[in-house]
Amino acid sequence: MLVLDGKSKTRRDQLAAESKRLKAQLKTTAVALAAREGGVPGTEHAGFRDAKVHIRGEYRRLGQTVKRGVPEILAGPKTLEITSGSGRAELARWISRDDHPLTPRVMANRIWLHHFGEGLVRTPGDFGRRGTPPTHPQLLEWLARQFIESGWAVKAMHRLIMTSATYRMSTEYNEAAANDDPENRLWWRFNRRRLEAEEVRDSLLAVSQRLESTFYGQLLPVKARAYVAGIGPGQGQHYNNTRRSVYVPVLRSAVYPLFITFDFADPGVISGKRQSTTIAPQALFMMNGKLVLQESRVLAEEILANADLDDAGRVRLIYRRLLGRPITDDETNRGVEFVRRYTQSLDGEELQGAELNLRAWQGLCRVILASNEFIYVE
Repeated sequence: MLVLDGKSKTRRDQLAAESKRLKAQLKTTAVALAAREGGVPGTEHAGFRDAKVHIRGEYRRLGQTVKRGVPEILAGPKTLEITSGSGRAELARWISRDDHPLTPRVMANRIWLHHFGEGLVRTPGDFGRRGTPPTHPQLLEWLARQFIESGWAVKAMHRLIMTSATYRMSTEYNEAAANDDPENRLWWRFNRRRLEAEEVRDSLLAVSQRLESTFYGQLLPVKARAYVAGIGPGQGQHYNNTRRSVYVPVLRSAVYPLFITFDFADPGVISGKRQSTTIAPQALFMMNGKLVLQESRVLAEEILANADLDDAGRVRLIYRRLLGRPITDDETNRGVEFVRRYTQSLDGEELQGAELNLRAWQGLCRVILASNEFIYVE
């Protein structure tokens, strides 16, 4: 039997407390699904190795062994040699090296695309012969070089592009420029852009001041690596929240219906650029969608709770909140008249006075939310 002296017992207790503290930290540490080096000991998959060619795709007809690397047509004069392990680290370094002819150009083009709606190369997923050539090749080269010199800093590229004169152009139409460049490939004005799916949802929550700005966390109440079907009883509850859309779960078998309506990219395939369609369900959602009804009611309740405002003041506040601009006298008069007529149209529904007034102001909020001015960026 081992007997510890007082000093050893103290040290043991200290180590036990430290172990308990570290285990508690492990429970809250974020984890992510990722690949790792290694294999299955004692099997043919015990480690990474060069593979043989499967003749005509048949695993039983093996040809010569091919070393791991990059196809010669992509590698050019600087071939990629992998001498140990899977080669993932070597491939990552090869892709991100400063003199890579493709990576910085592709990334600079993607950043430009997300700010302008179109890239300098209009086929962001194809820089080859089947893609379209850049409209401004020298600008693309300069942006790629700036990206490298900034230390591959995406935030620096955002700042560079968003402070440019091109980004700050208006959408004002110019007939002479339109005749010469009807597709605006030379960027003589800023393209009118519809909000993307996530922006639509966040904007609806923001105008009612219910958008939650909390960082981190996830909304799926499932264990790590558990299968999520996305269908069945109780499914879809993870969409009923006010977190920013970047935290909304994306389930391939049950994509959030609002996202589908507004051209969310198919999560089952790689998409270099989202499509932008104009279809009836979009207008119907902005008129009668559950989220629109909910947030317009919250906004109407807030407006009516301000006893210092008259009807004209309420209309002005709604326009400023939803459209971010001053209102004209004509719009003010039409808004007040709309509420008056809407109230009259509800007289036969046996609503109480407060609910009747709330429905009318909610109707005005819905009308403005359904306008192109709310859903398009000029």
